[in-house]
Amino acid sequence: MQDMRSINSRWVVRYEPPSSNLSRDVWHQIVPCRHGHFYQHGPGMLGFASKLRGHKAKAVAALDGVEVWQDGSDGLNLVFPVSIVEQVSAIVVPRCKRRLSEEQKEMLAARMRKLNERRQQGATNSAPERTRSHFDDKSVA
Repeated sequence: MQDMRSINSRWVVRYEPPSSNLSRDVWHQIVPCRHGHFYQHGPGMLGFASKLRGHKAKAVAALDGVEVWQDGSDGLNLVFPVSIVEQVSAIVVPRCKRRLSEEQKEMLAARMRKLNERRQQGATNSAPERTRSHFDDKSVA
């Protein structure tokens, strides 16, 4: 069984909720999508569970090589070979990992350096600096 990350490294890979704390087996991996999720179905096969029985699920079911495995009132479970995953993913839009530009990475690194400096300064001071509140104002009675 192959890891879902090996199919496309940009996709977000999660684990099914009941097994999240129990195991990190590839059989429990899912790829969340806008219209459902991908899952392992067998050697060389993937499945797609749609959230609804809408036009997106029907469009995937109409692709060559896709088999309707279950047809329920709340959505479809479809099975297809890994070779057509790009066609299916173009329809169901898998969630992708966030990608940062070099500018964004540098900005976040500078922010963390500044935060770490503040934390180090706070560790050397024995008492934190107190800010003035509106309760400190004696003129208000």
